Amino acid sequence: MKRLTLCGSLLAIVGSAIGFTVPATAIEAIFRSTTQSLSLPFNNDEQLIIHRVTVPAGSKVITYSVTTYNFEVGEFVRCGLRADGSFVEQHTAAVGGGISATNAATISGVTYRTSSVPYTLDLVCSHDGAGTSIPNIEAYAELAVF
Repeated sequence: MKRLTLCGSLLAIVGSAIGFTVPATAIEAIFRSTTQSLSLPFNNDEQLIIHRVTVPAGSKVITYSVTTYNFEVGEFVRCGLRADGSFVEQHTAAVGGGISATNAATISGVTYRTSSVPYTLDLVCSHDGAGTSIPNIEAYAELAVF
């Protein structure tokens, strides 16, 4: 008897919850992913645009992930997001420096941005260091906007 009562109570709770649930709405999302490795520009601080998208007006969560590697002299790699040319966030990793160093690193970030008008969003990366090595960006650098 108790089992039937518990089962009936659960059905009543679920049924009442369904009656008051607002229908689900789809979240409009933008997603980009590279398919091949990219070399950063030779010059220090010269930015390479990995992805460029137009973001519609509204409140958005933006996330990105880039893996960079370098097997030569150590370099700093900076990746970040620019909205209409101005940085909204940026992160840095040191890569390279030989066998005992960290030759690869993943740079990622998450931010929240509200805009009353559409804007151009760029995922960009650059490097700087004393050496002449050029770090690379691994395939599957990702940008997502929801």
